[in-house]
Amino acid sequence: MSIVKLPSRSRDVPFDRDPEQCFTIPARCYLDGDILEREKEAIFYRNWWYAGHQSQLVEPGCYLAGAGLRAKYYRHSRQVG
Repeated sequence: MSIVKLPSRSRDVPFDRDPEQCFTIPARCYLDGDILEREKEAIFYRNWWYAGHQSQLVEPGCYLAGAGLRAKYYRHSRQVG
């Protein structure tokens, strides 16, 4: 994966393009919808994510359900026999 360099903006202070001098990323990186969409594609949609442990499905018929980003998930335990 390549690293995307953000162009500096005047309101990004105290952001410094030199990583050794920078102690935080600009607030807009947490709030900008375009950045979120790029992160989803570059990070979240390329990996498996933990949704629950099999110990939570203790008997036949137990299930886990939820949603994250744009994906919904459902996991159930099968009946034995």
